[in-house]
Amino acid sequence: MTKVSELTGRATYYLAVLAWALGNASRADDARSLLEEFHERTKSEYVGPMTFAFIHSGLRGTDQAMEWLARAIEERSPIRIWLYFPLFDNLRDDPRFPELLQRLGLG
Repeated sequence: MTKVSELTGRATYYLAVLAWALGNASRADDARSLLEEFHERTKSEYVGPMTFAFIHSGLRGTDQAMEWLARAIEERSPIRIWLYFPLFDNLRDDPRFPELLQRLGLG
């Protein structure tokens, strides 16, 4: 984890994807640690909703991931392409996922 931090300067995107991977690798405590870091960062900088959606998806927090994806749509975040990435494969069977696609004009 420290190598990714070092190489990327703790860039949000890379750490969010790392947190997703940690959650999928049964390292939930490490993923939650990064999640807490991002919540702390929101006090001083903008952290986009996709960051939180990635992490919650990796932690298998379907409800939270879906809430953050809905926020991303509300904020008009550029999420269209992300919805097709494997980061959200575990959400595709949720009945809310096609609704998100429809809200974006993709369903």
